[in-house]
Amino acid sequence: MSRLRRVVLDTNVIVSALWSPDGKPADILAMVAAELIQPYVNHAILAEYRCVLMRPRLRFSGSITQQTLALISNFGILVAADPSPVESIAFGDPNDRVFYDVACAADAWLITGNKKHFPKEDRIVSPAEFLGQR
Repeated sequence: MSRLRRVVLDTNVIVSALWSPDGKPADILAMVAAELIQPYVNHAILAEYRCVLMRPRLRFSGSITQQTLALISNFGILVAADPSPVESIAFGDPNDRVFYDVACAADAWLITGNKKHFPKEDRIVSPAEFLGQR
C-alpha cells in the first residue's frame, strides 16, 4: 500500500472549496474526504480554519462549516512544528508562517492560492499545480 501524499492546506484553499464546489480547491477537499491525500495540521491552523470559516461575511452554513472542520480534525494528522529558520521577510503575511512550518515538519506539500505569500520552494504549490502532479 502506498503512502498517502501529505498536504497542508492554506485556509484560502478551504474557503475557495466551499465557495466554488466545482473548482480545483473543492477537488482537493474531496480528495481529503476520500482519503486520497493526508492533511497535516497543528492547533494554530485548526484555530485559523475555525475562525475564518465562522466569519459572518463568508455566510457559510453552520452545518457545512462544522462538516469541513470535522473532516480536517478527524482525518488530519496533528504535528508539532518548530519555527523554520526562514526569515520572516519571506512571508507576505506573517500569519502564513505556521502553514509553512507544519509543511516542513511533516515533509508535506503546502497547497495555497497565494504562493506569493510564501518562500519560493517546490513544496509550495497552487491547487492546479498539485492536481497536475497526479
